[in-house]
Amino acid sequence: MALLSDILIFCRYCAIVLLDWLLRVVLGRRFTPLTEDSLLQDLSLNDRRLLLSDSLTGRWWYQGCIQLLKCYREDDTCSVAGRLGIERRLKEVMKNRLAISRRLPTVDLTKAKSPHACHPLFDNMGIFKFYQGISGNTGPYRDWVRAGTKEEMLEAYRFHRLQLQLILLARDSADHEQQVILKDSIHGVYLDAILAVYPDAMFIHTYRNPCKSLASVCSVVQHFTFCAYDPKDIGRDALDNPVFHAGNEILEFRKNHPDQEHRFVDIDYEHLVRAPIDTVRTIYNKFGLDLSEQAEAKMKEYLKENPQNKYGRHHYDLEPYGLNEEEIFEKFRDYIEYFNIQC
Repeated sequence: MALLSDILIFCRYCAIVLLDWLLRVVLGRRFTPLTEDSLLQDLSLNDRRLLLSDSLTGRWWYQGCIQLLKCYREDDTCSVAGRLGIERRLKEVMKNRLAISRRLPTVDLTKAKSPHACHPLFDNMGIFKFYQGISGNTGPYRDWVRAGTKEEMLEAYRFHRLQLQLILLARDSADHEQQVILKDSIHGVYLDAILAVYPDAMFIHTYRNPCKSLASVCSVVQHFTFCAYDPKDIGRDALDNPVFHAGNEILEFRKNHPDQEHRFVDIDYEHLVRAPIDTVRTIYNKFGLDLSEQAEAKMKEYLKENPQNKYGRHHYDLEPYGLNEEEIFEKFRDYIEYFNIQC
């Protein structure tokens, strides 16, 4: 049955590719037009009004969706699968925001038993980390994100908080003592907004040789891209886009806000890999938390079941992406020196 299902999926995809080609050649259209109308076509008039109203947040997030949609629509190298993927994801965002507008418990996008980056929550905010990274044609969208005002970022993070509240409500754990761990490099770009919305926030900052981390990011982007994206452009975009590292932004914030140092604990990635439990103890001690025997036992069990390279070793190198150590050291010089990173 599984084989038959796979065959049917493959045949369906081939049919879509063929239909897309015919529409493009004969009518100058695409099977997935990636227009604002096609994005909203499945929504009722009332749903559209609710989605685009200012009752929940302003329309800043929607501008981001439309800007990203335009970038992919104008990328002639984007595959049919890529066009289907971006349209499907944006429609999911619309449905999520409708559910949130009605204050319904949202689909739980985080996994309780395993680490999970919270970039899906950012998608619902109109900040698409993944989709701005896997196409070389998203420059206008990246510029739009960077141009976001302080008030717009506050609005985005207030929406982020609402999502967390609904997720915790769905888990029947929305009490005021609940502690939530968020994981994503993109948070490092918006520390002012985070502290305005989450005044009790604490930050676990993991630092690593930027040559290794950037090579890893580039490799992941290349693996997931569904457009004609030159590896050297991948390297340049990853180097210039702070949402993938945010190291300099974190350092700048801390230098400008020395009174906030008590909120940060700095973790050497290499030490984390060598001694994960010791690293956890360091974090707990820094923030005055008690590490119970039960919690430590669960962590050890997780490490035993999920060793590094469990699914194979990730090999990566700077050279294919047109980057070299000298320019990376120059860009992150202050960051490397401040945290005494061994390169």
